[in-house]
This record gives sequence, structure tokens and C-alpha cells, in this order.
Amino acid sequence: MNHHLRIAALQCNFQDREHTLGMPEIWHDMGFSAEQLLHTHADMYSAIYDPTVHRNLLVEYLDKSKKQELETIVYMNCHILGPSIAGHYREWGIRNIDGETFPRFYNTYYGCCLSSGWKEYFFNCVRSLCEFDIAGLFFDGPFYTPCGCPVCQKNFENQYHKSYTDGNEAERKEFAFERVIAFKDELYALVKSVNLNWFMYFNEGLFAGRSGRKNMVRQIRSDDIIGTEGGFFFYEPPKQHSWWYCSSCAKTAEAVADGKRTVIFQAGDHKPWGWFMHTPAETKLCYASALFNGAGIWYGIHCNPENLNTIAGQAAREMLHFDRDNQTLWEKSRSLAETAVLYSFDTAAIYPKEGQTSDLYADDARKGSFPGNYTNSFQGALAIMEHLARPYDIVTDLRPEQLKKYKQLILPSLAMADDDVLLAIKEFVQNGGTVIADGEFGRYFGDGEIRELGNSAFSLRFTGKVRNHGCFNYMTVDSRLYTPDNAFGYMPAPQWSLGVEESDVMQIHGHCTEPLAGCYEAKPGQGVIPFLFETDYAKGKFYFFAGGFFESYFIFDHLPYRKLMEKILKKEVFSIENPVNGITLSVRESEAGTFMGLCNYTSPIRPIEKPAVIQNLCLNVPKKYTSAEDLASHISLKQNKNGYFILPELQEFACILLKQ
Repeated sequence: MNHHLRIAALQCNFQDREHTLGMPEIWHDMGFSAEQLLHTHADMYSAIYDPTVHRNLLVEYLDKSKKQELETIVYMNCHILGPSIAGHYREWGIRNIDGETFPRFYNTYYGCCLSSGWKEYFFNCVRSLCEFDIAGLFFDGPFYTPCGCPVCQKNFENQYHKSYTDGNEAERKEFAFERVIAFKDELYALVKSVNLNWFMYFNEGLFAGRSGRKNMVRQIRSDDIIGTEGGFFFYEPPKQHSWWYCSSCAKTAEAVADGKRTVIFQAGDHKPWGWFMHTPAETKLCYASALFNGAGIWYGIHCNPENLNTIAGQAAREMLHFDRDNQTLWEKSRSLAETAVLYSFDTAAIYPKEGQTSDLYADDARKGSFPGNYTNSFQGALAIMEHLARPYDIVTDLRPEQLKKYKQLILPSLAMADDDVLLAIKEFVQNGGTVIADGEFGRYFGDGEIRELGNSAFSLRFTGKVRNHGCFNYMTVDSRLYTPDNAFGYMPAPQWSLGVEESDVMQIHGHCTEPLAGCYEAKPGQGVIPFLFETDYAKGKFYFFAGGFFESYFIFDHLPYRKLMEKILKKEVFSIENPVNGITLSVRESEAGTFMGLCNYTSPIRPIEKPAVIQNLCLNVPKKYTSAEDLASHISLKQNKNGYFILPELQEFACILLKQ
């Protein structure tokens, strides 16, 4: 199987046998290279293979798939008790803390208790696949939900030396997490014992915020492919959905994959309406956003395959053919971005955050005594990069050594960081990098314990004072750095700031005004509270916003914040000259060449029916590239007198192949 994947999925089966057996031909015609096979052993919208029920159909189906040159990945559900086994819920189901009642997931199904007899039933189903020539297995689940069944309660008591009900919520969640990790490790060993060449992977929630970095390493070690639901939307109102959600999932998957293949799960349907398709524009943009950020595609529908004949379904077909025809370009490509935004699993596991929803790993919002919100801060940093149309990557605290390949690093609210992470960042700056941080940067160790002496690696000592600036106070910035369009030099202050002890090595470039009680209380004063600091470290520079700078940008999209970041950041070698807001840019290279991937999200509403057509985009590239072609439109780009390549028209997406 190629490194780059195009995986088909039919997530239910309401067809007769003849139409079921006709699916491999449909998948091949659409351009898929593999199928995540569910519908031959579907259990409503889920599936589990039982040889006594499904074997004959699977034998015939796999023969037809082989003739269409499709690899097969067998889907196995391990989070719900589907209709065929729902009658076992009293023996196999997850129970509430009272030990008597059973929660319903999706308002429909009981969950699988990993301590029950269900596990051996499931393992036997996996073993029974040994006779088939398949590429691997995809496991949908399991839930990380605590279970209060008698077996789980007894195991909890043995581990924590207290009753299940006397334990606190954190202990019960920890117990449930450890149970899942043990299950995944045992399942991985089982799969490899059945067939060493099979790969396996799970549906991983990279932004769920349940795992610090050490546990995230344990969580994904049983994945041969890193897959995540970056293309399952919209669960919230579409107008609240960030256009960079899919691309950020692909970037994060690549950051944690460490060379493994990555895949974005893209639902063809507009979630949670499984029988209602996305618009063609949303279909193309989601697909391109994954493709241009190093990920393969799982494209699945949760309805009958007739919806593949819709305009949206044909848009998916168009993208699959484009993907297939240029596969050598994506194969093992790497990003050429010079800027990275760091996602901290340690901070996400502890700091207050917003909940996110998906088909499997919905997580709850978390509150706490910390002043900021990590989800909003991280998303604010991504928003600035997207609004500036700059190529960037996402790195994580799993692998601090990743930082070395970049020139600029953005650290939104990196509050929880162990010494090795801070030292890697310090080394990055000393070697000439630029670092931009905000919030409680490095104030805590990775486990949440406070650093009493402050962040000594960057000479930051916090006074402990937190000021609430609300939505009506101001800050000022040194005019040598940035001058806002304001006669008084005012720009909106972030919603909160922190007291920081000044030191001789710091230059202060920005101040907040003393907070007013309300927007009409008085005339704003002068900026007197230090907020924006710059420190030189050997060859590099460290900028620090002492408060919720990125978080406030995510909420308000303040133009001066974006302009200020544009002044601090150095220009990338690949860029769009004077970009229109809503265009995204990725730049990658492989053995087949270097390409710039552009996506056009310029629409006032979501779902996007059709983005605004952008004309005559100027693309700035290194001089060694002497020709350029848009692989989507097959148009050769001309150069203007300034050396920019001119893209005559950008509709949903463009892929510019650069040649020397």
C-alpha cells in the first residue's frame, strides 16, 4: 500500500446483496485506492465482523475488491453495543457511577465495558479474520468513559484502595484512561500475532485534551497510522466553524506521526445530518486542506451510495481523481514552512478549554482557576497565521527536537512545560530563532505544579497579579514597532494581563492602561502596565505578551493585533503578495517537486456555496524557480516585472507546481 491513502467508506448498509457487491466498482471509478470496509458486516451505522453471519458475503466482496485493485481495511467497532448485540448490555455495557444504570451514547446505544466478557468476544471476532488477505484493521473507539460495573469498581478499589464512589472524578477518569490504554496495547499485540503485516489504527482525538504529552505517546503507540476526524463538521453552527479546522488537524497529525502515515476522516455528509451532503465547495476545500498538509483522505458517507451521484458526491470524485493523478507529488512530501505554532498536550490536559464535538470523542469544556482559555489561545494563534495567509506548521511538546527546522516559533499560552521543552525553546532562540509567547508561559511544570522561581529559562517571574481588562480597556505599543490607526495610539487591550517583574535584559514595547470599571467611566489613561517585552538571546529574539493576546484575537479579530504580529514576524520565502483574507497557503516538497497549495475560503457565510473568485494573485517564490503551473486548472503562470508568478484565477483551490 502506498504511503499516501485515498480510503472509501460506506458507513451503513441499507442495500440488497447485489448492490452491496457492486460497491468495489463504484469506489474504483471514483478514484479510491482502498476501502475501510464496514457495510458488508454493518450493524446499523456501525459494524463488527462475526464469521457465523458475515463470512460468505465477505469472501465474495474481497474477491471483487481485489479485481478492482482496492486494498481493504476492515472496520471494527469497539465503542458501542450495536443492535445485534445490544441484548448483552447488562453483562457488557458501561454503567453509571451508581453501578445500576446504563448511559446511552448518541441517545441510542450502550457503550462497551472493556472489563466485561465483551472484550473476549471482540478479540475472537478479530482472530476470525485471519483467513483473509486484507491490509489492516480500523478500530472505531473505545470510549474513555468511566464505568461503574461491579468488575470495574472492584479493580478501582484494588488500585486506589478506596471505593469507586469515594474516589473523585479525576481518579475515575484516570482509571478509565488506563483501562483504554491497556485494551489498545493488548489489541495491538493480538493483531500482530494474527498477521504481522496487518496495520491497525484508531480514531484519535488529537485536540480532545484528555492526555498530557507522556500519556499521548502511550495513546498513539498502538497506531500504525495517525487518523483523526478533521473533516467531520459542522456540529456547531457553521458560522462558528473555523475554516482552518481540517488543515490544523492534518498539521497536528503530521507533527505527532513521527514518519507514520496520516489520514483525515472526511464525512461527505453535513454533520450531524448523515443523509444530507456537504456543498461541493465545502467538499473540495476540506479535501484540499488535508491534501496540502500532508494527509491522506478517508472519505465516507453515512447514507445510501446514491448520494455519491449528487453534485457534492461528484465534487468528491473530482478531488479523488486530482489526488490520484498527482499522487507522486504528495507521496512523502514535507512542509517548507519556516514558522510553527506549538500545541501543548500538557497545557491542553490541565488548562481551561472549550469543548469540541465529533462522532466519537466529544470532550467537555473545562473550567479552572487559571486566567485564560487554552483552546481559544491556540486557535487565536492559528487565526492570525491564517488571516495573514502565511504558510505554517504545527509542532507539539511530544517532540521538542522538531523545533530546529524552523526560524520562527509561536507559543500560545504554553503554561505547562517541562524543563526539556523550555530548554529546547531556549536553544532555538539562541541559535537565531524568533519566539513569540503569551499568557502564563512556562509558569508550570508539565504536570501542573507551579514553578516557584518562575520561568528561569526566559527570566520571567510572575508577580501573581492578574488584571481583568474586560472588553473596553486599552494598550499602547512603541511606535518604532507598530503604530495603530488611532490619534491617541490606543489599541484594544487583551481581556486579561499578568504582572511580570521587569529585568535589565528586557525591553518594554507595550503597556496596558489602568483598567477602567466600564467603557464610559473616564478618559483612558496612559499605558503604564508593562505588557509587551522583547529580550535578545545570543542570535535570536524572544517576544512576550504578558496576558491573553492570542485568546483575545480569536474572540475579536482585532486588526492591530494582526498588524503587530506581521511586523514582528519575518517574511517567509514563499508568500502571497497583499493576500485577500480567507486564502490559505501551504508549501511542500517531495521527490516529484515543490508545490504551493492554496485554498479559497472567501465567503461571508458557511456552509460555503461558492467562494469569491480571486483574480491575479501574486505569488512570491525563491528565484531558483523559473516556471509554475496550476495543476488544478492546467494553466501555466506568467511572471510580472517584479518576478512574481501571477495566478490568473483562484476558485476553490489551486496547486502550483514550481520548476527550476
